[in-house]
This record gives sequence, C-alpha cells and structure tokens, in this order.
Amino acid sequence: TGVELVESEAAALLERRLPVLLLFLSIGLLLMLSLAYRKKRLVLSAFLPLTLSLLVFVLGHCVLGATITPFTMAGLLLLVGVGIDDHLFMLAHYLRDGRPGSLEDTIAGAGRAIMVTTITSLAAFGVLAFSQFEPLASFGRAAGLALALAFVASVVLLPALLAWRSSGNSGRG
Repeated sequence: TGVELVESEAAALLERRLPVLLLFLSIGLLLMLSLAYRKKRLVLSAFLPLTLSLLVFVLGHCVLGATITPFTMAGLLLLVGVGIDDHLFMLAHYLRDGRPGSLEDTIAGAGRAIMVTTITSLAAFGVLAFSQFEPLASFGRAAGLALALAFVASVVLLPALLAWRSSGNSGRG
C-alpha cells in the first residue's frame, strides 16, 4: 500500500490514457500554430518537429522499459511548454518584419539564446536526476530528455523544415 500502490495505479491509468493525451496535445499545438501562422507549410514546419519530439519522448520510455509515471509525465508537459516557446521564438526571429529572413541569422541569434536557456534549464533540472528519492530522480531524467528534445526540435529540425519550406514555392503557403 501507500506510495507504491498510488504510483502503480497512476502509471496504469497514464498508460491507458497516454494516446488520448498525446492526441489532444498534438491538436492543441496544431491549433495554436495555425492561429499564429496561417500558412500551411509554415504551420507544418513548426508542428512536425514538436510532434516528432513528443513521439521520441514516449517511444524512448517504451524502448527503455521506463514506466511513465506522474513524475515523468511532468517531463512530457515540460517538453510541450518549452518546445512551443522555443519554436515560436525561432519563428518570430525568422519572420521578423513579416517576411522570411536568413536562416543563418535566425540560428545565430535565436538559436544561441535557446541554447543558453536550455543549458541553464538542463543544469537546474538535471541535478534532480541524482536525487535519492526515485520519483524525483525520474522527473529529473525525464526533464533532461524533454529539454534536449525541445532543443533539437527547435534548433535543428525546425530550421531544416524552414529551409525546405523556402526552397519550395512559398507563394502558395
């Protein structure tokens, strides 16, 4: 009884509800991006890296056999929150003055800022991974994974998709 029972019941509930939660998170991200940027290719360029990072987070837990607990679920929510912030920051920098700018300038400016905030957050949350209290340690590991995935999605995948977008016919959006 006690903590073990609560954690196992919460983990079982999360495993059953996780696909629905991921679907709602993805729809929410798509709606938010669609409202902010009305062009389909631009919305997809921002949506795909975030969705891929969500899938990698969940699949990483499945492959490693790690249980998704309420503590690791907080890492998933951190991934969505930080990921959307980083993506919108990159896009705002890229679309400065209302039109696409230079990807090199975007990565040099916004990418550097995202890197500094990611390193700071990784240091703050990463310390938790060394906790003697296992739920807190699992949150620290999940947060570290989430922050790393958000960084890669916004600074590597997003610019790659923006380059793809700009190489196509951007007039059709």
